[in-house]
Amino acid sequence: MTQYLEETEMRTSAMEPLSHLKDEIVAEDIPVANKKHTGSEISACKINMPHNQPPQIIVGVYRPPNRDVAMATYVREIIATLMQSYPTATFWICGDFNLPDMAG
Repeated sequence: MTQYLEETEMRTSAMEPLSHLKDEIVAEDIPVANKKHTGSEISACKINMPHNQPPQIIVGVYRPPNRDVAMATYVREIIATLMQSYPTATFWICGDFNLPDMAG
């Protein structure tokens, strides 16, 4: 129990320099039209940064295994549209792409 309390106190004190930003950083959902027939799922959110910094866009992608090129094209088109809509933003694209021949 003591170790847990010490670790919690360490995390809390490490976050103190950032605590003043919690009211300045605002996240909002970006609607994405997911095509049900592809079996994929794409989610996105915009994080508005303080001090007039460019926003951060986080995109999460799920691509089912063994999908055709149309699925990859769909994901590329959605990401390209988001990048056109938010040209000054920094993008973070992550997810499970299930790409073939990538296993180690």
